[in-house]
Parts: sequence; C-alpha cells; structure tokens
Amino acid sequence: MALVYTANATTRPVISTAAPGALYELLSKQNLSHSSALARKTIEHQLKSYDTYISAPRKALVLPDSSQEQIPQTAQLEGPPKKRQKAEPRAEELVKDVDEWIITHEKYLADGERLGDDWHSGLITFADSDAVFPSSTKTHAARSLVRPTNLPGYEVLSSARAPTIDIQPSTAAFKRTFDRLSDGLLKGLDWSNVLVTGGIVLGALLALDGVPDAAKQWATSDIDVYMYGLAPAAANAKLKHLFETFRANLPAGAPAIVVRNSKTVTFYSRYPLRRVQVVLKLVRSPKAVLLNFDLDVCAMGWDGTEFWMLPRAARALETGFSVFTMNLIQGHYLSERRASQEQR
Repeated sequence: MALVYTANATTRPVISTAAPGALYELLSKQNLSHSSALARKTIEHQLKSYDTYISAPRKALVLPDSSQEQIPQTAQLEGPPKKRQKAEPRAEELVKDVDEWIITHEKYLADGERLGDDWHSGLITFADSDAVFPSSTKTHAARSLVRPTNLPGYEVLSSARAPTIDIQPSTAAFKRTFDRLSDGLLKGLDWSNVLVTGGIVLGALLALDGVPDAAKQWATSDIDVYMYGLAPAAANAKLKHLFETFRANLPAGAPAIVVRNSKTVTFYSRYPLRRVQVVLKLVRSPKAVLLNFDLDVCAMGWDGTEFWMLPRAARALETGFSVFTMNLIQGHYLSERRASQEQR
C-alpha cells in the first residue's frame, strides 16, 4: 500500500529515504548467495530500513501546501529588526524614487488588468495634466513643459534632447490635429472597441496648430489600430467596418489595397495617403494595449473621444527620456520595430 499524506484536500505520495515498496519486493526475491559481501550488506540494510520504517508508529500526516505558506518576515532577517523611526523624506530622495514608483505603479496596473479591474483606472487624460505636469504653463494654443536639467541615472543621447516641449492643451485641440494628420481616413468610423496608437498619436500630441512643418516629422507614420474587448466573430465584423470606412474616405478613383500577414491587416492606397494597419491581436482593454508598448513615449492612444496614456509616457514627455528596462531587450524590439522607433 502506497504511503500518502493530505495537503489542502489533495492526497499526495510520501517520499521515503528507505527502499520503496517496489524495490523492496525486487530485492527480497533475489538470490544473494553469489553477491559480494558489500552488496549483501547494502541490500540487507535497505530491507531493514524499510521494515523499520513500516513498523514504526506514526500519526496521520497533514501538511500545508508550501506554495500557499508565507514565511514570516522576522524569519528572513539575519538579526533583530531595527526600531522603526519616522523621518521626513528629503527632496532628492523623492526625485530618485520617481522611476521606481512608476515601475511599481505599472505592475499594479498590469495586475489589475489581469484581474478585470476598470481599465480607466490609473491612465492619464488631458484632464489630469495640471496634476501630472504641475510646473507646466498652459495657453489656448499649447501646454509648455520645461524639462529638468538634473536627472538620476545614466543618460544616453541627452545632447539631442530639447530643453522644453509643447503639447496639445486639450482634447478638442488633439482631435483637430489627429483628424488632419490621419487624412480623414477614419471619418464616420464607429469607434467602439477601437484604439489608435503609435506614432500618429504622438504626432497629433506634438504637432501644434500654427507651427510651421510641425507635422512633417510624422508624414510616414501609419495609423495603427487595435481592437479590444471583442470575440473573434465581432472582431472580424469590426475589421470589415474599418476597411469600409477607409475605402469610403479615399479620393475618387484611388485604389483600396489590402495586405495581410500573420500579425496585421494593412489598408493601402495611393501615396501620400497614410496606411491603416490593424493589429490582429485581440486584447481585453485599451490599458492592455498600452501596457504592451516597450518604449515609454509610445504608451499612449486615442479612442475617438479621449486621449489616454500611461504614467511612464507622461514622464517621458516631461523628461525627454525613455527609461531602459529589461523589457526593451525582449520580444521584437531589437528587430523590425527598431527602425521605426529609434527617432522617437
């Protein structure tokens, strides 16, 4: 009979240091007359250990599942814990902790996304700009950010960073610029379960009205579209609607071309009209889309009504830097996406 114990209503085998039952039966049937003295002693010791183990009285064994057992914090300390003291945080400590706070905050966002929390929670909109950029100044034409001169960490390509940056002052201003940059190709679109991301969104944020050549940098940006919260059948219907919208907004006589690969469906027409690239990966929410971006400054999107971005995207706008983490050297960043993102 196999020896077992119970943990969390699950029956599991006991691992014994003595010879198991199958080995015991095998050894018991062997003729040891031709074996060496050492072999006989070894086998006899195993058999004796097994008999001793079986005959020893023991209580019913009920163990907790170790995967659910938490070790008390005091058991992890090398010495007695120090007495806690309250101290006022210094200004330089608050500055150094901002990156760690953002990374930790994003972990909470990712955990909440997996648990099905409200996807709006934790994302930043234009309505949050006064709190997110407290030192900024706002006019009817732009919100101006003065970037800090001293930042912790190791800086790369900092000489190319502009000391100030101007962004759109409101959702209405962003929408006007987005409609202009997107060539009107999404006019009449049912925006439910659709999020546009990528360079076109960043361009609409930075290309202010009245600034010469402000949109020139984004002339080659695709319109990257994600679909979220849809089952496959509904996603196929939405994809068809996206194409019909694209085709309806083309100039008279312009062709509508569809190219598909394993990851995207792209709608083309005559240059210089932009391409509309629909990502075939189905996600739960806009937050899940933004959490998937590796470069901080790209973690922003437009749902036709509201502009959304992660806290690290706001930090990238204000500082002029994307923070390098191990996420940047995994997946596809070092291959095909590098060419399109180096300039950003």
